[in-house]
Amino acid sequence: MKRIDIFYLATGIYTSYFDNFIMTVKNFFPGSDKYVHVITDTDLKVEINDEKIHVDVNIIIDLPYPIIGLLKTTYISHYLTDEMEYIFYFDADTIFKEKNTEYWDELEHNIKNGEILMSIHPANHYPNYELDHTSEAYLSPENYTFSVIASFYGGKVSEMKKLINIVNEMIKRDLQHSDNNGHHVHYIPVLFDQDYMNKIVNTSKEVSFLLRYFIDIAWFKNDYDRPEENFIEQKYDIQRKFKTKNMI
Repeated sequence: MKRIDIFYLATGIYTSYFDNFIMTVKNFFPGSDKYVHVITDTDLKVEINDEKIHVDVNIIIDLPYPIIGLLKTTYISHYLTDEMEYIFYFDADTIFKEKNTEYWDELEHNIKNGEILMSIHPANHYPNYELDHTSEAYLSPENYTFSVIASFYGGKVSEMKKLINIVNEMIKRDLQHSDNNGHHVHYIPVLFDQDYMNKIVNTSKEVSFLLRYFIDIAWFKNDYDRPEENFIEQKYDIQRKFKTKNMI
């Protein structure tokens, strides 16, 4: 991939993670030109001495929690441009690892074939999904297989647009939800955008996913206070594909 566009959302205190992120982003698909689109409420000062890394800062209003997290896909869709071919989203506290060429070649092959790279939740053994029938994100236990984490995902723009549009429509319907008395409820799932991603990964036949543990590619700065050794036994190769037909 000659060019990769990365969306990076960081507001408030989370902007303090930016320096570690930008110093290690070269490790993500090394050799590719990376265009990092920072979405923030702060006028970040960026100094880059790498001709393959380009950064632009886009100022937004720092909305209250959890609205900022809920609207990730809305921000991404707003800043999409025609020259973008591959796009990825990363949370603020991401630090990238160095990986060998074979690893990136395998991921690139799958991404070019239309799969969206999505991260399995580090605590995948503990079911984590929306159980409230009120929400568009509701996932019945019998349909649950994996928990994903919305801290990292990406792929070809054509496939990412499908995913983003599905999520945005689900959010819109939840925010416009009315109860039996006609009162607006404005439902927000417990884990906001992550619950919508869980619903889509476990039930969608409109998009195709390549699931990986995030620890393989990067490391969270705060990392849920878990040492890396806890994840080693969970690092196995999982590919799950959903093809054709509509989602719901």
